[in-house]
Amino acid sequence: MISSHPSVELITVAQGQKRIDFHLRLDWKGNPGIGSEYCQAASWRQEDNRKAFYDDRYKLLALFPLNLPSQKVYKNAPFDVTESKLTNTFFTTWDGIKNNIILNWVGVVDASNNCGLALLTDPTTSYAHGTDFPLGLTLQYSGMGLWGRNYRITGPLDVKYAIIPHAGSWDHAEMWTESDSWNQPLVAAIMNARPDLSDYRKSLIDVTGTGLEVSAVMFQGNDLIVRIFNGEGNAATKEIMAVWHDSWVIQQKNKRPGGRE
Repeated sequence: MISSHPSVELITVAQGQKRIDFHLRLDWKGNPGIGSEYCQAASWRQEDNRKAFYDDRYKLLALFPLNLPSQKVYKNAPFDVTESKLTNTFFTTWDGIKNNIILNWVGVVDASNNCGLALLTDPTTSYAHGTDFPLGLTLQYSGMGLWGRNYRITGPLDVKYAIIPHAGSWDHAEMWTESDSWNQPLVAAIMNARPDLSDYRKSLIDVTGTGLEVSAVMFQGNDLIVRIFNGEGNAATKEIMAVWHDSWVIQQKNKRPGGRE
């Protein structure tokens, strides 16, 4: 129970898997206010620079206290990974806005990149972190929001997230690959006949090593164009083969985070 609201959290661990999965369902009773109380009543004004929904400290959070000194924060963005330079993620006014958005994952490591923990999220949401505040995942807000709309609770909270404790930095831990595997898991299919031996393995493209992601595949005339993203910044030479053709031309550009393709 969270106050008077029943909840169920399923935690899944698997042998040989780094990731620990969480599935939370919280059945709200009614529409409780969740968040800062600032101007939540009739005194709310759209032109006010301060808003209650800016401040994540008073929202429903899943917290992950870590005994890591001098913590550094990394998170992914479209085709990029960035290191946060913020001392904390908290703000209360529009002109004090900070980037506290998680696209797929956010990670915390110690100052020496010896060990850390990554937090993966199913919905794109915000995270909380500060020098005196543990890593947190924003799960719920209820109250006045953008353009004066009242963001009410109209159903249960149903959310999935995961954590990965790891050694080394985010790229050493192959976090981009872990995130891809979690967001796009292998799907089993029921077959109505025994497959031929040639059907046990079918692949359009083979890549040696890890850290590469096929981000787009398209035809231009008779040419098949494949875009491959080097998600973990490894500059080592990799071999890419098209298994359906006897020749393959590779144009490779290895870049560090901040622009790799």
